[in-house]
Amino acid sequence: MTLDREDYTPSSRFSIPGAIYQTDMSSIIVQNLSPNDIYCFVSKYSHEEADDSWFKLAANGGTSSWSRSSWELVAFKNLNDSTRAGVYIQTNKKVIFSGFSNIRVE
Repeated sequence: MTLDREDYTPSSRFSIPGAIYQTDMSSIIVQNLSPNDIYCFVSKYSHEEADDSWFKLAANGGTSSWSRSSWELVAFKNLNDSTRAGVYIQTNKKVIFSGFSNIRVE
Protein backbone atom coordinates (compact mmCIF):
# COMPACT_ATOMS: atom_id res chain seq x y z
CA MET A 1 0.00 0.00 0.00
CA THR A 2 1.40 3.42 -0.94
CA LEU A 3 0.36 6.08 1.52
CA ASP A 4 1.42 9.07 -0.58
CA ARG A 5 -0.52 9.39 -3.80
CA GLU A 6 0.33 12.96 -4.76
CA ASP A 7 2.12 13.64 -8.02
CA TYR A 8 5.15 15.83 -7.43
CA THR A 9 6.33 17.86 -10.36
CA PRO A 10 8.75 20.64 -9.39
CA SER A 11 8.55 22.16 -12.85
CA SER A 12 4.81 22.77 -12.38
CA ARG A 13 5.62 25.35 -9.69
CA PHE A 14 8.56 27.11 -11.36
CA SER A 15 10.78 26.77 -14.38
CA ILE A 16 14.47 27.38 -14.87
CA PRO A 17 15.61 27.27 -18.51
CA GLY A 18 17.91 24.31 -19.13
CA ALA A 19 17.19 22.71 -15.75
CA ILE A 20 16.59 18.99 -15.52
CA TYR A 21 13.95 17.91 -13.04
CA GLN A 22 13.64 14.44 -11.61
CA THR A 23 9.94 13.75 -11.21
CA ASP A 24 10.21 10.05 -10.44
CA MET A 25 9.90 9.39 -6.76
CA SER A 26 11.93 6.75 -5.03
CA SER A 27 10.46 4.96 -2.05
CA ILE A 28 11.06 3.99 1.53
CA ILE A 29 9.55 0.68 2.64
CA VAL A 30 8.81 0.06 6.31
CA GLN A 31 7.97 -3.33 7.82
CA ASN A 32 6.85 -4.10 11.37
CA LEU A 33 8.10 -7.54 12.45
CA SER A 34 7.40 -6.94 16.14
CA PRO A 35 4.53 -8.71 17.93
CA ASN A 36 2.80 -5.34 18.56
CA ASP A 37 1.04 -2.79 16.38
CA ILE A 38 3.08 0.42 16.15
CA TYR A 39 2.83 3.88 14.62
CA CYS A 40 5.30 5.02 11.98
CA PHE A 41 5.93 8.25 10.14
CA VAL A 42 8.30 9.28 7.39
CA SER A 43 9.37 12.93 7.18
CA LYS A 44 8.69 14.92 4.03
CA TYR A 45 11.93 16.88 3.60
CA SER A 46 12.24 15.75 -0.04
CA HIS A 47 8.53 15.80 -0.91
CA GLU A 48 6.86 18.87 0.55
CA GLU A 49 3.35 17.90 -0.57
CA ALA A 50 3.56 14.45 1.06
CA ASP A 51 1.84 13.37 4.27
CA ASP A 52 4.04 13.02 7.36
CA SER A 53 1.25 11.87 9.68
CA TRP A 54 1.61 8.86 11.95
CA PHE A 55 0.29 5.65 10.37
CA LYS A 56 -0.45 2.39 12.17
CA LEU A 57 1.55 -0.64 11.05
CA ALA A 58 0.11 -4.01 12.02
CA ALA A 59 2.16 -6.46 14.08
CA ASN A 60 3.93 -9.46 12.58
CA GLY A 61 4.66 -8.14 9.10
CA GLY A 62 2.62 -5.00 8.47
CA THR A 63 4.33 -3.18 5.58
CA SER A 64 3.87 0.20 3.86
CA SER A 65 5.84 2.37 1.48
CA TRP A 66 6.29 6.11 1.19
CA SER A 67 7.29 8.05 -1.95
CA ARG A 68 10.30 10.23 -1.31
CA SER A 69 13.35 11.39 -3.28
CA SER A 70 16.13 11.99 -0.76
CA TRP A 71 17.17 11.57 2.88
CA GLU A 72 14.28 11.20 5.33
CA LEU A 73 13.61 10.42 8.97
CA VAL A 74 11.67 7.22 9.70
CA ALA A 75 10.28 7.22 13.24
CA PHE A 76 8.29 4.79 15.36
CA LYS A 77 6.20 5.11 18.51
CA ASN A 78 4.18 2.63 20.54
CA LEU A 79 0.39 2.94 20.71
CA ASN A 80 0.37 4.96 23.96
CA ASP A 81 3.30 7.17 22.80
CA SER A 82 5.55 6.31 25.74
CA THR A 83 8.47 5.05 23.61
CA ARG A 84 9.93 6.40 20.37
CA ALA A 85 12.89 5.60 18.12
CA GLY A 86 13.94 6.32 14.56
CA VAL A 87 16.55 6.29 11.82
CA TYR A 88 17.69 8.80 9.20
CA ILE A 89 18.02 7.08 5.81
CA GLN A 90 18.32 7.52 2.07
CA THR A 91 15.54 6.44 -0.26
CA ASN A 92 15.31 3.01 -1.88
CA LYS A 93 15.89 1.39 1.50
CA LYS A 94 13.77 -0.89 3.64
CA VAL A 95 13.44 -0.23 7.36
CA ILE A 96 12.62 -3.29 9.43
CA PHE A 97 11.23 -2.66 12.92
CA SER A 98 11.60 -5.63 15.26
CA GLY A 99 11.58 -3.55 18.47
CA PHE A 100 12.65 -0.13 19.72
CA SER A 101 16.21 -1.35 20.21
CA ASN A 102 16.18 -3.40 17.02
CA ILE A 103 15.63 -1.27 13.90
CA ARG A 104 17.46 -2.48 10.81
CA VAL A 105 18.01 -0.77 7.43
CA GLU A 106 18.48 -2.88 4.31
